[in-house]
Amino acid sequence: MDEILEIPVDYKGEHLCFKAKILSYSYSYKIVVDVSGRQMMYEADEEGKYRAVAELEALQKGEKIDIGLLEAIALVLDDQVMK
Repeated sequence: MDEILEIPVDYKGEHLCFKAKILSYSYSYKIVVDVSGRQMMYEADEEGKYRAVAELEALQKGEKIDIGLLEAIALVLDDQVMK
């Protein structure tokens, strides 16, 4: 079952909250986070820490992605999900 959650993030002096959805697969899961209307996929790397996976199409279009914000979200996911 897919679960909706909120990700609280403090970034550049602001308290932000992002809606997220956990997508379950047979032996793993991914987390889709709505970042300013863009659906960003997070997955665990080899060490079990979360990383954002950017869409190639968005990168090719030259869309701006705030890497620091994506990293801040990943840190919260590491802290909340890894517990």
